[in-house]
Order: sequence, then C-alpha cells, then structure tokens
Amino acid sequence: MAEFALAHMLVVSRIPASATMHCKRAVWKPETHPSEIYGSTIGLIGFGAVSQKLAERLQGFKVKLLAYDPYIRMKSWREYGAKRVELKELLNQSDFVSLHSRLTPETRIYRRG
Repeated sequence: MAEFALAHMLVVSRIPASATMHCKRAVWKPETHPSEIYGSTIGLIGFGAVSQKLAERLQGFKVKLLAYDPYIRMKSWREYGAKRVELKELLNQSDFVSLHSRLTPETRIYRRG
C-alpha cells in the first residue's frame, strides 16, 4: 500500500487534472505546470504501519513530513522524520495529503441511509 500511495503521488504531481484538460484543449497555462514531490510538504493522516513505510520511501525525495494521528507514541514520529501536527495545520500546509486511517465509528463521516 505504501508504494501504491507513492505511485499515485508521482502520477498526480506530473499530470494534474487541470493540466490534462488544458493539453486536450491545446492551451498551455504556466500555473498548471505540475508540481514536484521532491522538496514538497507531505501530510500523512494516520501514522500506522502503512504511513510509516510510506515515510521511509519518501525520505529520498527530501520532503517535509507532517503527520496526524492521536494514537501513535512520540518515538515513532522522530524515527521516520515526521513532525506531529494537528489535522487543520496538516491540511493547510501540505502539498500532498495521504490518508491511512482505519475505518471506525470515530473516523466515519458518511453513513448510508
């Protein structure tokens, strides 16, 4: 899953939907130039096993890692070079956000019916 998440970040960084649309219309707009993962700020929501493996794989990209998880002990954050932040700060500062959280009644926001 960690490599799958990283692959999606790489695809999104290279081919954002707006750039694809402008290319199809044969119109180039500089503000739609794809961003890079290298040196960006990555937000990880949930910092369990999958996010920790993703953090390991992102180290080569020299990213700033922000992470939110109310249940993980402090030692884990430092081991993976992540800074523990509140969810609002993570969402405001991140160039990319990857969600790795167990579905529980507390994390569920949508209910059928």
